[in-house]
Amino acid sequence: MAAGLTAQPTVRIGNMEIILRKHEQDTTMQINIVDENVVGSSATDTKQKSTNNFRKYYHSDFFYGIGFIIPDNGNDYYTMIGGKSINIDAGWLHKYQVTQRFALTATLQYSYYNYKLKNIADDPTFIDAIFNGNKDFDDNNISKQVFRSHNLASNMGFRYYFVKPAYNTGAFIDLGVQGDWAFNNYYKLKFKNKGSEKYHDDYAFNPFTASGVARIGWKKKNDTRAIFVRYRLTEAFNSKEFHKDLPPITIGIQFF
Repeated sequence: MAAGLTAQPTVRIGNMEIILRKHEQDTTMQINIVDENVVGSSATDTKQKSTNNFRKYYHSDFFYGIGFIIPDNGNDYYTMIGGKSINIDAGWLHKYQVTQRFALTATLQYSYYNYKLKNIADDPTFIDAIFNGNKDFDDNNISKQVFRSHNLASNMGFRYYFVKPAYNTGAFIDLGVQGDWAFNNYYKLKFKNKGSEKYHDDYAFNPFTASGVARIGWKKKNDTRAIFVRYRLTEAFNSKEFHKDLPPITIGIQFF
């Protein structure tokens, strides 16, 4: 009598299907790989699964960067020494991913500004405004002039990815507004005939300033680099005695 099929149980594990065929004389096993994207799935179903993979989430990154204050030799700004007027930032960028391409951003950071001035001794109005008429030195004896400001700052804005990213990576642009509080700033002088330096209090600076910020960069999973431009929207000085302002544009690079 010919052997007949007496049982054929099927076991499904993920996308693998195991079929056990048992005959009177032997037992055989067949393994099939089932592709759910092809079998029993439409294009609409696949798109729906892809959409469901995205989840809104919050993430925080530490960042640091350096920028250079762009000198402006026009009539509205005091002349800076290019390359020696710098800005240093360090802090945390907080990001709430709303969609695969769009996120809300906020930073809490420390910002340091060093404005190295050029030929300010030729402008007695500036010197008198800084020291409010109380000075005991010769303007022509000045060899070094620097404004320095230590700030706490916060930036609020959004991020847009140019291409729908995997794990939120790829080219992006950030746009936002930043507010700075100058908690420590001073005017620093060095004289030609002696090595001592003279410091002044924070009379010159506005304690609060606002800026517009743009950042464009590339985000990898654990590494982000960006070029930023910051434009100060408010005046740097809090006294009307200054007939010029400090240059408002800073350009630099940041690492996350």
